[in-house]
Amino acid sequence: MSTERRLPRSIVVEFCGLPGAGKTSLSSAVEQEWDGLVSRPTRRIAPDVLAGRRLSRKLGLVAAEATRRPLLEARVAHRIARSGQPGAGEAAKRWVQWASTQSLMGRARRAPGVHVFDEGVLQALWSLALRGDPSATLRVLRDSTGRWSAPDLVIVLDPPVDLLVRRLRDRSSEHSRLQRLADDVGLRAELVRGRSLLERLVAWWEETSRIEGSVARIVGERHDAAAAIVAIDAAIHRIGAEPSAFSSEGRGTSVGRS
Repeated sequence: MSTERRLPRSIVVEFCGLPGAGKTSLSSAVEQEWDGLVSRPTRRIAPDVLAGRRLSRKLGLVAAEATRRPLLEARVAHRIARSGQPGAGEAAKRWVQWASTQSLMGRARRAPGVHVFDEGVLQALWSLALRGDPSATLRVLRDSTGRWSAPDLVIVLDPPVDLLVRRLRDRSSEHSRLQRLADDVGLRAELVRGRSLLERLVAWWEETSRIEGSVARIVGERHDAAAAIVAIDAAIHRIGAEPSAFSSEGRGTSVGRS
């Protein structure tokens, strides 16, 4: 790869939002726009990966994370188990989602470049909060700030609820538990509740991270890759990377390892 332009460290970006908000579409669009400059680590465990392979990869990531941070992950797993999830199986899924994401984000932290996550920290916590109480888990994470992998920038996608309902009904595959709701009225009510939960988690993240400019928002119906790119460029400036590394002049140039 060319070493003409480098980032002194990794830049981790998380797209978060309700099911159907366009997280995967937008992260893919950014990856294509900056072809060769951006990685999407969650591609390895995306819903379109064969179920057996996806589960095998997740379990490998979980094992690596539990080995790397055994005490912290044990505390998080304990809090998730006591969060009121509807059954031990659901609690286990929530921890697997958290730990596998942490493993991928930790690897991204060690590789220079921009890494975009369409399933990240806030998304894992949102899944936990949707059917349980995340308060104890959030306290553990707040008290352990700096000991777990976190994004440099969170981009919140917030399209209208009615659009989310249409998108979820149009999906050919079931990626979200909300799709199991039979009537649109119930689905709309759950999405409104889910939006409120997400806003509380974003507020928690802003307070926990204490980093100015750590959250950006894209409101409306369009998957606006340009708006996401502006927000990521701002994060690069804030962190102190080379300002032009991901500008229009720099496209087509790969990021070299330092």
